Amino acid sequence: MIGYGEISTVLEIDTGRKSELAYKRVPLFRTELEVEHYEAIYKDYIQTMSDRIGIQVVSSDITRIIDGDHNRVVIYIVQEKLPKESLGHKAIHLLPEHEINKLVLAILTELSKLFDFNPQNKGDLELGIDGQISNWAIVNFNPETGRLDEKISLVYIDTSTPLMCRDGKE
Repeated sequence: MIGYGEISTVLEIDTGRKSELAYKRVPLFRTELEVEHYEAIYKDYIQTMSDRIGIQVVSSDITRIIDGDHNRVVIYIVQEKLPKESLGHKAIHLLPEHEINKLVLAILTELSKLFDFNPQNKGDLELGIDGQISNWAIVNFNPETGRLDEKISLVYIDTSTPLMCRDGKE
């Protein structure tokens, strides 16, 4: 029951509504306070990426599991499960070279939004991103055509590590 494949510990459940979701486990937390802090940063990161920077981020939520035996809290990032063919590292094997070049250019265009945002907000709020191709999915990708839409719409999926620096502090 592996979801996105090689990118991380991502699970999928093959029943009912849950089959439309992927679950990515985040490292363990020791206290509820640590969890609350992480959740606040995570939500801020997602909101800033989508609303202020304009990078489309996969729909997601957080769920907690309390491991009372080990005094730990386990968090899963719950995301909309996307077709595996739409993931950048899978799509490049289905596309001709000129379409791969278009995809890479589209990803670089998305990343440029972040590089425009950070200098304008230096010292106040700066974000980082793992921009590798496997962290992007192509919206409405049809692997049968071997082509991308004229205007490529991408969604960023690697949100579990919110890379932020606010007021000079990571």
